[in-house]
Amino acid sequence: FPSHDTGGKITVSGLMRQLGGTFNTNGGLILTPTARLLHGTGTPGLSPDLGGDVTGNVIVKRTGSSAVGVFNFWSSPVTGANLSTIAQSGLYQGSAQSTYAYDANSANGFTVEGYRAGWQLQSLGTTMTPGVGYITTAGATATFTGPVNNGTINVPLVQGAFTRFNVVGNPYPSSISAASFITANAANITGGLYFWDDDQTLGAGYSTIVTGK
Repeated sequence: FPSHDTGGKITVSGLMRQLGGTFNTNGGLILTPTARLLHGTGTPGLSPDLGGDVTGNVIVKRTGSSAVGVFNFWSSPVTGANLSTIAQSGLYQGSAQSTYAYDANSANGFTVEGYRAGWQLQSLGTTMTPGVGYITTAGATATFTGPVNNGTINVPLVQGAFTRFNVVGNPYPSSISAASFITANAANITGGLYFWDDDQTLGAGYSTIVTGK
């Protein structure tokens, strides 16, 4: 896209690349769950990388499992979204009961129960921190509205007395490379990345490895 102001609505379901100039959305850019938006200086895959910018609010849709009792992990691709964005279609609609963030300092033992204590209930009015992962029961489609995140996103990591696990998420309106993420953060993380896939057994089929690391 060249420099442009949208006067209506543009819905993107594939790849959108802002090669240069500025695209002012005027709130009219909609990214479906299959869409990816690449813009800004240093964007991988852009040659030449002219540093095009997307400004204004963007509507970004993300889809999770809507099965009852299933937890979905979410991270906001926009700035300023609050937790009601992901909880509004959760099992406990309109309640903070279903929405959690993980605090390694709250874990209180080298047991499943001890690690589980790290999950802390969150108020639906809490602003989602870019790069931080949150969970909520059920999912359907969550609609994030705001300026899309771009550039370097720094998330403080917590090493608690019983665990150093942190829940982080992709803060961008596009996919990211797991290998590049590990390389860029090699000084701060060890081991691998863990991805949650709920088997809908409500925990009966969940296998755990208890470790003090």
